[in-house]
Amino acid sequence: MKLSIKFKIMILVSILMCILIVVLVLILNTKIKEPLIEALKKKGEALTINLAANSEEAILTGDEMLMSIHIDKLLQDKSVIYAMLIGKNGEIIVHSDQSIKKGKILSDLISENIKNSNKLLVQYFKKEKEGIYDMSMPIYVENKKLGIARVGFSDKEINWTIEYIQDLIITVTCAVLILGIVVSLGAVTYIMHPLKMLANGVKKIGEGNLDAKISISSGDEIEDLSNVFNDMIVKLKKAQLDMIEKEILGKEIQIARGIQTTLLPKECPQIDGYEFKTLYKSAKEVGGDYYDFIFLDSNRIAIVIADVAGKGIPGSLVMATARSILRSNVRYSVNPSKVLSKTNTIFYDDVRRGMFVTMLYAILDVAKMTLTFANAGHYPVLLLNSNGECKEIGKSGLALGFDRGPLFDKAIKDWTITLKPDDILVFYTDGVHEAMNKIKEEFGQDRLIELLIKERGNKISDIIEKLESEIKKWAGDSSQNDDITVVAFKCLDLTKNQKLKILQEERKDILGQKLELKIKSNAMYLGAVRQFIGDIAHKEGFDEETISNITLASDEAVANIIEHAYSFIPENDINISVWSDEDKFVIIMIDTGESLSPDLSVMPNDDDLAQLKRRGRGRYIIYQLMDEVKYEINTGEGNKLTLVKHKKHILEG
Repeated sequence: MKLSIKFKIMILVSILMCILIVVLVLILNTKIKEPLIEALKKKGEALTINLAANSEEAILTGDEMLMSIHIDKLLQDKSVIYAMLIGKNGEIIVHSDQSIKKGKILSDLISENIKNSNKLLVQYFKKEKEGIYDMSMPIYVENKKLGIARVGFSDKEINWTIEYIQDLIITVTCAVLILGIVVSLGAVTYIMHPLKMLANGVKKIGEGNLDAKISISSGDEIEDLSNVFNDMIVKLKKAQLDMIEKEILGKEIQIARGIQTTLLPKECPQIDGYEFKTLYKSAKEVGGDYYDFIFLDSNRIAIVIADVAGKGIPGSLVMATARSILRSNVRYSVNPSKVLSKTNTIFYDDVRRGMFVTMLYAILDVAKMTLTFANAGHYPVLLLNSNGECKEIGKSGLALGFDRGPLFDKAIKDWTITLKPDDILVFYTDGVHEAMNKIKEEFGQDRLIELLIKERGNKISDIIEKLESEIKKWAGDSSQNDDITVVAFKCLDLTKNQKLKILQEERKDILGQKLELKIKSNAMYLGAVRQFIGDIAHKEGFDEETISNITLASDEAVANIIEHAYSFIPENDINISVWSDEDKFVIIMIDTGESLSPDLSVMPNDDDLAQLKRRGRGRYIIYQLMDEVKYEINTGEGNKLTLVKHKKHILEG
């Protein structure tokens, strides 16, 4: 938090005044109160001795009136709260309190101590809020003890005096504090005025206004500092005009080249049964096109191609942003459309309006030989089959950054292609068919398709190299006006044994093992549950529809536990474990909340579905999507829900 100098000085003065008050109070207690107490004790001793001396004759003669006169005279001192003369056996002779009768013997501890003392005795005790010094002096005549003079002195008056002085000190100090703050703020305001002028001038310079001048006439060091700044501005402006073009250009190219290097893959994937090849040529030192390969697991690889609305440095920076956001969301869903939707929402908030990126995101399932993709405003995929037919697949949706969500989500969808041996798939950007010759004719999509059909029998690397050669020949000496990017792969004849080997390689790490996830009873963790179970089901080889059914059933089960077992209390535990064998895929959920209805293990009747409550509908969904459901109440671990999917749903071969 930023604090102004005025505020800091006000705090500092306040702290100093508080310290001063504390110091003065300590001094008051140690240097003033103690001497006052000592003075009270000395006075008390003198008055007590004097009462004893003056009362000798009255005690000998039994003159109680004279004794009372001596005591009344003593009570004129405000610090005296009681006085008495006591006989040699401890009986009261005369007491300042008329209610205490003559002859009464006091039996408290202080009185007992007095009887046994042969000299001046000072005792202290507390009574309510005041301290009392009890002083007693034996009365002797010719070494014969006649009685005792006893007087009580209160320190209340001293405490009143100390409190009065403390209040006076605090009042004066607060007045000085307020005056000091006012004076300090006035002085700071006066001193800070030229400094603010200097700061405002420096701020204008920092904003790029090198024509700004700082004019201060304070007649001190601040004025000298402003003159130094003015001289510096003149020199800086001259140097900037000489070097700005070279520095900006050099730094832009250096930064952009570094970005471009990290954006693009260093090599094509090496996957049994597939051949990959890429072509990338930027129109400038750096480009706005982007392609990528992202290994999601041992069986799936994501293929990305994108084109930003712009080239050069700005295009590469926007593309770097899109790449970073996409890579952080590739495991958000197994559906490419949902991945692009999530990416678009974040991308829309991160870039200025008018900047957008076309992107095609695909997931290649190596074992199942399927390609599932979604298209955000990019060119469709070109599919070239072994019969020489070339198709455009995947109509274009909206580009990333064009709309934050509603329109984008409505336009995007998933496309799935079942691949066959010798199929060729080509992803490309507009720089391919928009490449121009010297008379401004475009290479065109027709020439691209004709070349692919003609070269389809060759290796994919030879096909792309041929395409690059033809584009270069077409353009001749004409400058390249847009980035050129191609990502292509060819499907080889993947045998049944090879497919099973790939599936087995992926499943060998999880088959027979128990994988666990522990979450809190909060709906915010439902996405994590879907991701956890969905990823394992995918590795087990289930198709996308079955995976969706398994995750939906799991979602309903966890939601039921959160609502009915834990009543939406978010800090309770739900333990989820997944294991499989050759025949079945098992999900176990354990909670320690309220037991659900015992009929959870009973399949709902379809005829009664309309009458089922919300909890019953969730149970109906679970039974429809899973092959076995078992619910056990209050086991040793808690309530236990078991969901089973048989392996008959796995694609064989």
